[in-house]
Amino acid sequence: MTHKLQILLREGWRHGEGVRLVQDRLRAIGCTPTAAGHATVSAECPPDVFRQLFGPTASPHAESLPVPQALAPYVDSVAVAPPHVRMDQQKKE
Repeated sequence: MTHKLQILLREGWRHGEGVRLVQDRLRAIGCTPTAAGHATVSAECPPDVFRQLFGPTASPHAESLPVPQALAPYVDSVAVAPPHVRMDQQKKE
């Protein structure tokens, strides 16, 4: 099971080239970018890479994680993405 991350770019890197650079850096450290916006990048990280990047005691349920050194010049914060909740359109309570 992979860990889903949300990455907030530093203000000076919130443009197409900055997003692409962070996506490339994520691939280089073993994560897979899954989506991107103007200021954020989402990624998936295998458990072994997650432990390597954030430490063996890092929780995949933590709201905030330390920014890996490879991303530090470009990234303000890294957080674990909250679980997806599907809203059933058929049931209205």
